[in-house]
Amino acid sequence: MAEQPDWRFCVKCQVLFYDGYNDKGHCPADDGEHARAGYHFVLPHDVPEAPTSQAAWRFCDKCFVLFFDGYEDKKTCPVGDRQHRAAGFQFVLPHDVNGEWDSQTEWRFCIKCQALFYNGYPNPGRCAGGDLHQAAGFHFVLPYYAAQPGPIADRWQQYGGLTGPLGAAVGRAGPNGAAYQFTAAPGLYQGFENGAVAWTPNQGRNMTVAIYEQAGRAVLDWGTTDPWNYDRFIVRWSLTTSDQPLPLDRWSQADVSTGIFHPRTWGSFTLPSPPGGIGSSEGWCYYAIVEGYDNDGDSDQGWTYPVRHRIR
Repeated sequence: MAEQPDWRFCVKCQVLFYDGYNDKGHCPADDGEHARAGYHFVLPHDVPEAPTSQAAWRFCDKCFVLFFDGYEDKKTCPVGDRQHRAAGFQFVLPHDVNGEWDSQTEWRFCIKCQALFYNGYPNPGRCAGGDLHQAAGFHFVLPYYAAQPGPIADRWQQYGGLTGPLGAAVGRAGPNGAAYQFTAAPGLYQGFENGAVAWTPNQGRNMTVAIYEQAGRAVLDWGTTDPWNYDRFIVRWSLTTSDQPLPLDRWSQADVSTGIFHPRTWGSFTLPSPPGGIGSSEGWCYYAIVEGYDNDGDSDQGWTYPVRHRIR
């Protein structure tokens, strides 16, 4: 199915707007730009309409909202002549269906401004047509990039979900293109706004590796390796300004010991800052992997799936 990402909720006016440009459009709440928050919505477009989906939803290239283009009157845009101006894809939105783990309910058509807005709060948000949005018509259910159910979502929830250090998912879980360098084992990788999580079941059925940004530093967490436990963990990482990792023989390495005062099935390690220190971290890209070892040199499970994060 054809679909477009980068649709976001505006925390000021509560409409859905397109966040794929540096310019964030025009918000009627304060005549400034839209302010994004929450999930990354991904909308189907240019597909057939069905009994539980509605076509004729368009991007307005003046204010950047999603509006219904099925009426002759294109009201109300907060920019210029007050008429929305359609551009781009023909979006087809699901409605009056059950919300799933990767979709959000409570999205409605506003009869005053014809934009799609979130009606799940007591205050429905500022409307370009004046006062507050007024809901009418279908109850829309919008798909978004969600944390993959299972160990990846469990890790994300442990950190606090949307408000935690990872933030919202920015894509669906799938194979990591860099994994071939380290392991042929099965696994899943998912990127988030401020990091990534990989599920790496050969190292434990619930084993995940997470990388996230904290105060300009990259932090690596892993666990749990049950039913295995280890005397130490080896962390290896690549640090470059490129999107591609260094050759494996040029990766840095650190030994994280376990023992009485250290866990044998999980761990955490703050990766060293780039050259120049924390203040120069922006733009540097980390790749990282972990392997558990016993003191006799055994490492039966091998390296984990790699995780990647670029410091912003």
